[in-house]
Amino acid sequence: MTRRTGPLLSFLLTAAVGLLALSQADVTAQEASKLEQGSPEVVRDASGMVTVKYERGVKISVGNRTTGPIVVVGWDRDFIEASAISDRGVEAVRVQVSHDPSVAKILLKADYAESEGNRVSLGIRQRLRERRQALGLAEGAETQPPVKADVPTPSAPPIQPPSTAQWPDLPPLFNSRPGEIFLEVKVPRYTEIETITVNRSEVLVFGVETAITINGARSAIKLRRVGAAEVKTSGGDVEVEDVSGLVDVITTSGAIVVKNSRSDVRALSLNGRIEIQCARGRVDVSNTDGPITLSGVFGDASATSTNSHVRFSGPIRAEGRYYLKSMSGAVEMEAPANSPGFTATLFSYHGGIETDFSLKTRQSNTKQGNAGASPVNRRLIGRYGNGQAQITLDSFDGTVRLSKMDAGASKDCK
Repeated sequence: MTRRTGPLLSFLLTAAVGLLALSQADVTAQEASKLEQGSPEVVRDASGMVTVKYERGVKISVGNRTTGPIVVVGWDRDFIEASAISDRGVEAVRVQVSHDPSVAKILLKADYAESEGNRVSLGIRQRLRERRQALGLAEGAETQPPVKADVPTPSAPPIQPPSTAQWPDLPPLFNSRPGEIFLEVKVPRYTEIETITVNRSEVLVFGVETAITINGARSAIKLRRVGAAEVKTSGGDVEVEDVSGLVDVITTSGAIVVKNSRSDVRALSLNGRIEIQCARGRVDVSNTDGPITLSGVFGDASATSTNSHVRFSGPIRAEGRYYLKSMSGAVEMEAPANSPGFTATLFSYHGGIETDFSLKTRQSNTKQGNAGASPVNRRLIGRYGNGQAQITLDSFDGTVRLSKMDAGASKDCK
């Protein structure tokens, strides 16, 4: 993530409500009327805003030609609206509509506008400034000259994307660096979105009820209130929140945070922390280097780490299955004092074993090393209550701890 775009995602979620409110004014009543009367499916206004008629069952594809943030926001209207901006002003959105029933699709792609003249002569600087503020984008002095109140806008020609022959081989340079285009798309909440593939682009999807799939290189991803989430990146943090379906995240290098999932969660990060909060389904997570923290998991849980600690905090489900393991780190589990019965199997090969629960020990095996050395190859198996749930805590070179949760420490999950 570049230094300039790094702060962008932190503004996006707080700006989502502003986006929806701002978008209400972006499509005029005249444009909406045209769509309802069956005029051309794609309407472009002089500001570069694109409005596209949408029918259920048609998939849409969103992307950019080079780099820059992509924001997709679900709303309660039955048409699509898209716009693109950059440091230098309004850019173009290319649109392709396929009517083939077997591959019905709408493609929306951010691109560089054809000429500087299109961008500076339309009298829309004030509107662009307002949109930038709502989106949390910094304003560049070179792109924000004083607005002339007497500049007419109704007669300005629409901004058109360049033809294929005009696409440059390399992106234009904005102040001696590759230009980034911010693509913002509003879609009906029920829209089916094809896999979003990006390279160095942050992606935010908010309020879409269908499944979202994202493939990225060095890309930070945020998904909130979506139907299901599948994310694969080679680098960049991934945050997923309020998901009704399966969450499946893989990243080579980056943190993974999942909150309020109402189904199963699978997460793999080779180099990055993993944090799961309030998951209603089964949780399977693993990483090589980075702490793993699970809290408020209501299904079975499996978590393994090579070089970091693993920690579980939350209620234990009757007849649940919990497996926590680390090769080089502590393994800790906190559960309420009034937990249902469980059988605990605790291993620590070069560390200690601690528990606050009064376990009926079925088997204990401890081997001593040289005089004064720490215990090795320790194993403790014990039952608490009816012993129905199964807990396995395993660390090769760290402490294993099964403790009682402090009163009121449990997270409130939706």
